[in-house]
Amino acid sequence: MTRFKVNRMVTQSQNFLEMAKERLMLEEFLVENVDINARDTDGQNALFWAIRTSHKHNIDLLLSHNISLMVKPTYHALFHAIQSNNLETFSLLLELVKDIKMRNDKGQTLLMTAIEQENTIMVQYLLNHGINLYAKDMNGLTALDYIKKVKNRMIYDLVYYKSIYQKEQLKKVA
Repeated sequence: MTRFKVNRMVTQSQNFLEMAKERLMLEEFLVENVDINARDTDGQNALFWAIRTSHKHNIDLLLSHNISLMVKPTYHALFHAIQSNNLETFSLLLELVKDIKMRNDKGQTLLMTAIEQENTIMVQYLLNHGINLYAKDMNGLTALDYIKKVKNRMIYDLVYYKSIYQKEQLKKVA
């Protein structure tokens, strides 16, 4: 590849990222002719911006072209969907990934992050899909410790009563 072609592709990729940041609709021909995994100066890819701006068309298009789910070098799209309060993308990504055991750079699980964000629906979704309530973060805290810090009583009740239910089920098996 000549230097001109490389420079042109870099410029097109930068323009592509700017379009995603500005919530402009991305088109198929554009996605096919750029490096969709290009990152901005903060290390964020186009999927980061599509999730942040809740741009469903762009999210679907990028995912159909197998964009990296690491929206930053050490930040998975599922954590970003929780932080962005984007339930539709969160659900879509869970269907694609099927791994709810992942952790962020603080050792937090998806559940811990959803609890911190006080997102009742995402907490309930994760609980219904069997996430581990007893996984520990880097500080040795579990989801049961996280619920003690939230103001949302419904989240507290969901997690607390799920733990009681699980303990009861273990007793029945033993």
